[in-house]
Amino acid sequence: METQKALLESENRFRSLVEEAPVPTALYVGRELIIEVANEAMLNLWDRGSAIIGLPLTRAIPEIHGHSFLNIMDHIFNSGEVYHGREMPIDLVINGRATLLYLNITFKPLLNPQGEVYAIMNMATDVTQQVLAKNKILENQSFLESEVLERTEELAASNEELAAMNEELQEANLHLVRSNQELEQYAYVASHDLQEPLRKIRIYADLLSNKDDLNIEHKRLVDKINQSSERMSMLIKDLLEFSRLLETGNMMRDVDLTELLLMVSKDFELIIEEKKARINIGKLPVIQGVPLQMNQLFYNLMSNALKFTQEGATPVVEIQARVISLAEVANYLRMPEQGRQYYDISFRDNGIGFDNKYSEQIFEVFKRLHNRNQYPGSGIGLSLCRRIVGNHGGHMYVLSAPDEGTIFHIILPGKQ
Repeated sequence: METQKALLESENRFRSLVEEAPVPTALYVGRELIIEVANEAMLNLWDRGSAIIGLPLTRAIPEIHGHSFLNIMDHIFNSGEVYHGREMPIDLVINGRATLLYLNITFKPLLNPQGEVYAIMNMATDVTQQVLAKNKILENQSFLESEVLERTEELAASNEELAAMNEELQEANLHLVRSNQELEQYAYVASHDLQEPLRKIRIYADLLSNKDDLNIEHKRLVDKINQSSERMSMLIKDLLEFSRLLETGNMMRDVDLTELLLMVSKDFELIIEEKKARINIGKLPVIQGVPLQMNQLFYNLMSNALKFTQEGATPVVEIQARVISLAEVANYLRMPEQGRQYYDISFRDNGIGFDNKYSEQIFEVFKRLHNRNQYPGSGIGLSLCRRIVGNHGGHMYVLSAPDEGTIFHIILPGKQ
């Protein structure tokens, strides 16, 4: 009697401890795992009511049939060992839906006076949110590692492509050096070997033209030889000038473009007076440049403006400048210098103009849009102009329309 009384008091104490425990706790008696007591926290975890008290665990919660922890508790009845399980997955029916939970579980055996396991106390902690968060972190980590690996492989491939491009660039640079050397050799030949036979042709043509026994037709042919020789000499001279723009030994210095345009205008005083042309020069900037090249640039533009005039109209030439933003400069130059001021110098005339679809072709060497007899020239002047602007870190483009004049835009960096 005393033993049964002591056992009953012990069970009552356990019952009281279980019911007051702050974590989900239950007591299972016998190998049938009869739910002797389960506190409110455990009932809430199972999503069950108190009516399951007194039922076998597998009958109260049928979805746990076949779960591994049933084998674990069966082993505890034999061994008497305490079991701690972390993040154990278990599928429970919650609100009528199968729900995966992760639990930290402790199974503690209770012994009778004979030292035999007669019950198991179960404590559980729901760690589902922590496990899901950890899994998400691991998933993101795996994704990031995969992304890093992919990017690393892409970078390696890009480096290989870059190395190949650098090799191609080196080859192109070598080719360019050879081309420049060949051009320099050609320039030497043009200035010496080609000019000399032309000079002799002109001398012999002059001698022939002075002969008294030449008839009109022969004299006309000799004059054509003279004209062709002069034109060939001019082309060779212009080509030589074009090749000299490749030289990088010229020293940059401050160039006041207002003063330079005034001097260029004086070079054309006679034709300006003859055509009664108006030359309007606005306030232009001071830039760093090669004075001779800058003079050549605006000399060629002024020459074109006074050459391609409309019959019966007073030629008007206007040169203006404005500061432009780096965002606007980026439309014309791939890598404008940060912190550098840039100018758009516009050179406008009211001449005959041309169809703007030829706005790039006119910068090609020897490209002409007008009749040579009506408008003489070699067709190399604008090529020289664009090359000069490029040498100064700028860009040149043109806008035009037939009978509406032409505007050359020259984008140049200002003085540093």
